Amino acid sequence: MKKIIILLFILCLVFGSVSATSLGVSVANKENPKDTDIYFPNMLRGGYSEKHVFISSNNDYPINVIVTMPAELEQWLSFKPNKSFTIPAKSNFELIVIAHPPKDAANGVYENMLNIRALSDVKINSSLGSSVSTAIGLRTKIEVVGNQILDFNVDLIKISDAEVDSPIPIYFEITNNGNVKVKPKVIVDILSQDKKAVLKTISVSSKEVLPSITKNVEISVPSSGLKIGQYWANVSIYKENKILKSNFLTFDIVEKGTLHTEGELKKLWSEPWIKEGNIAKIIATFKNTGETLVTAKFKGEIYSENSIVKVLESESIDVTSGKEVNLTTHFNPPSAGRYIIKGEVYFNNKISETKETILNVTGKSALPLGITPLLIIGILAMSFGLVYVVYKKRGGKNKTPI
Repeated sequence: MKKIIILLFILCLVFGSVSATSLGVSVANKENPKDTDIYFPNMLRGGYSEKHVFISSNNDYPINVIVTMPAELEQWLSFKPNKSFTIPAKSNFELIVIAHPPKDAANGVYENMLNIRALSDVKINSSLGSSVSTAIGLRTKIEVVGNQILDFNVDLIKISDAEVDSPIPIYFEITNNGNVKVKPKVIVDILSQDKKAVLKTISVSSKEVLPSITKNVEISVPSSGLKIGQYWANVSIYKENKILKSNFLTFDIVEKGTLHTEGELKKLWSEPWIKEGNIAKIIATFKNTGETLVTAKFKGEIYSENSIVKVLESESIDVTSGKEVNLTTHFNPPSAGRYIIKGEVYFNNKISETKETILNVTGKSALPLGITPLLIIGILAMSFGLVYVVYKKRGGKNKTPI
């Protein structure tokens, strides 16, 4: 009897050390916000579309997550930043799922499943314990069609002041609801202060916007020939040969050196803990605090034991006055250890202050006490076997109840 009680106590201890990893998943679906499927409608062969999946963790420790899928889906889907990643404690993670049907795909609707799985792991701050693997299935539906759809909206057209002989910045938002890239024509009429004379007309193309994307677009038009003073601009954005959106805006041409160029690196962030083999996302948050458009780029270094292991450089982004942007880079640590990330933002011949953050990388087999679900199964099998042997032995000698 004592042996059985001791065994049951051990089993309770083992079960008590297992914690369930909890994940939540939601899909940003414009077509049907209540739909939990990842749906890509009206796609062309070789086309592009993306959906944003938000994964939340309420755990007190980082969770390593991997996205798995059938082999036939691998040439149809890809992921940003990667299909394996780490979610910090009590945080949300944004995963971008990108669909790109093969060029030889037939028309039709293709359905399959993705699995978002929390890898079995242990709490970093625990001396004993193992977490149970959790998987969430998401159905994918990709519709392939043969007809091109040109459909986009334009909103938030704005203009900024400019210095003499400097470009005049104009910016607006494009949402591409179709299945082809859009690069709309923009015609800008510059009028005098009294609006009676058209001083110049400029035709430019906006930057390209991929299907399913909402993008803030900045363009610029030359100010040559315009003296200091107030002017008006009639900004018209075209869809094919028709005006889709038009705004009548005022702006000033000012003396050289009047508009201040200022910016601030608000924050440098990376996941505090990731597992070896995973890719870390590094975000530099920059705000244009000046009065003129700037082009910003993050540059940084990653150090391990006082040696540079990687140089970072983000894409350049145009940032309008008062706007805040995230400049993103990625890092694949070569080994476990502690890494220091330092960097600045370069904008219009200026450099922001330096900021830094810490990235900790744990080894692939860093499991305290070696407690894993597989080991638990082995302990259970041996324990129940021992209980059975004791029970048979006692049952064969006397009929005294246990």
